[in-house]
Amino acid sequence: MATDPMALDQGTSAQNDVGQFKGSTFEFPPAILRVKILSGSNLYKTDHLHGIDPYVEVALGSDSSRSITLLRAGSNCIFNWTVTFPFNPTHDDEEHSDGLVITVWDQDLGAKDDEVGRCTLPMESIRRCETKRRAFRGKVKLLHKGRLSGREKKGGSVDIEVYWENHSIFLA
Repeated sequence: MATDPMALDQGTSAQNDVGQFKGSTFEFPPAILRVKILSGSNLYKTDHLHGIDPYVEVALGSDSSRSITLLRAGSNCIFNWTVTFPFNPTHDDEEHSDGLVITVWDQDLGAKDDEVGRCTLPMESIRRCETKRRAFRGKVKLLHKGRLSGREKKGGSVDIEVYWENHSIFLA
């Protein structure tokens, strides 16, 4: 499960700065992957009669988190939303083989929400974002899968920032 960034600041989730013994194995404190979704641009309009009500879902392995819905925000919006994921580098990468998946949705009351678009950042790329100074910053393109054709179309883009906190444990 993704962690609330405020909880981390209060020391509840990643409070240990040294490893601790658990049974007979030594476990390191988790590195923290911080993902900030700044804005959305030219988001695919899933509802042509009304503006879209976008929200973002970010997933790393089986952990995921979702932003609030921006009601009537339209295709160009400001999310300014941050989510953090604890990550234990001693765990197998198979769980995270999909990398970081960012999906933008259009909330529809009384109906199934529509996918606006999605993108994936591979784990190899994410591991290189060692510190806030070396963070990945920029726009990533979203792909929208057409309902009828199944073809991928442009889904707009999201402006993001991704970096690790406590990343030095990868270098040990």
